[in-house]
Amino acid sequence: MRIEAYEQIFMILAGLMLMLGIVGIGIGALVAGVHVPSPAGRIDPRALSTTPPFDQPGLRDLGGGKYEAVVIAHARQFQPNEI
Repeated sequence: MRIEAYEQIFMILAGLMLMLGIVGIGIGALVAGVHVPSPAGRIDPRALSTTPPFDQPGLRDLGGGKYEAVVIAHARQFQPNEI
């Protein structure tokens, strides 16, 4: 079976891009310390009003021109069958 030259070039470039992506993921994981999300640090939304610092939302002056903003946001999704 003969493969055309432009098809060979495309397959080689596609393979190189795939390898470049895999190498990039590896570098991100091993060198830069990038990792997938984990359950550590998650907060139970039902206990949000008793979990510091979310029990007192607002803007705090940390000094030195730095501020901390504690914001509680809500996400909604339309469900057509909800009553």
